Amino acid sequence: HEAGGFADVEAHDRFCAAGDCVISYVFDQSPNGNHLGQRHKLVNASKLRIGVRGGQETYAMYFDPGYGYHVDKTKGIATGNEPESIYAVMSGKRYNGRCCFDYGNSETDDTDDGCGAMEAIY
Repeated sequence: HEAGGFADVEAHDRFCAAGDCVISYVFDQSPNGNHLGQRHKLVNASKLRIGVRGGQETYAMYFDPGYGYHVDKTKGIATGNEPESIYAVMSGKRYNGRCCFDYGNSETDDTDDGCGAMEAIY
């Protein structure tokens, strides 16, 4: 598919016909190479089909509790409480009575530094 376009849903459906494809990496589109890899369980690549611009469909990442991605060694990103911009598309149809979706700055190693160690979307 052309750069900057949406994923080819029909090719995806053919390749992942068994429904067992997972997303191993989320690639950083900046020149910094801060690609996200497996932290916990990997997201099923076919679980959430969504409509996008002009009625076209593509797949999104559907996170259940215990699923996640991370990168420990980063380049050119905000750390700690430095200002940053966070962009995410969320569904208002899926939520629970728990806390939040951790997103953005986080620990810089695999140590849980406790509450307040990362940004979250509530």
